[in-house]
Amino acid sequence: QSNVSVASGIILTIQPGVQVKFDGNYQLKVDGTLNAQGTAGNEIVFTSNKTTPAALDWQNIYFTSTSGGSVMKYVKVEYSNYGIYEDGVSIPVENSVLQRNVYGVYLASNSSPLIKNNQILLNTNSGIWLSGTGNSPVIQNNDIYNNNYYGIVVYENATTPSNPVITNNSIYGHGYENLWVKCTSGDMS
Repeated sequence: QSNVSVASGIILTIQPGVQVKFDGNYQLKVDGTLNAQGTAGNEIVFTSNKTTPAALDWQNIYFTSTSGGSVMKYVKVEYSNYGIYEDGVSIPVENSVLQRNVYGVYLASNSSPLIKNNQILLNTNSGIWLSGTGNSPVIQNNDIYNNNYYGIVVYENATTPSNPVITNNSIYGHGYENLWVKCTSGDMS
């Protein structure tokens, strides 16, 4: 029912099967370590507390540059604005479902996580958005489909390029482009 912070030096462990419900436009900000490791069939769910949930019901899980060592495996993140938001850190996201958010995964500058074996679907903007500069994630073996606008966006507007490695993904069914790259020199889809 309010913003929650995990302070630097603190470890928050969420057990498999736990549901974390946000009752308003709040975020879980991680300066320390978030250990969110569910299991197949017993995922950890981050979701809205509204009776009729929708994208934008809550903000995000926000990993700052001091939150190294965090893990997101076998989680479901739904009905938020930015889903999993990484800013200057590389938190792996594996075997998870990111659905019905505005963005499934949002990478600000200098974030290079492993994003692997996920389902990323039905987000109102994009499945994965790389913003800023210096992002070099490995995006591998994901099903990225039926997001309203884009599957993956690489948005470049500065001098330090992003270098994502995108392999063996199924990317389809988006309103505009499956993969969209925007550089200072123009667009490439």
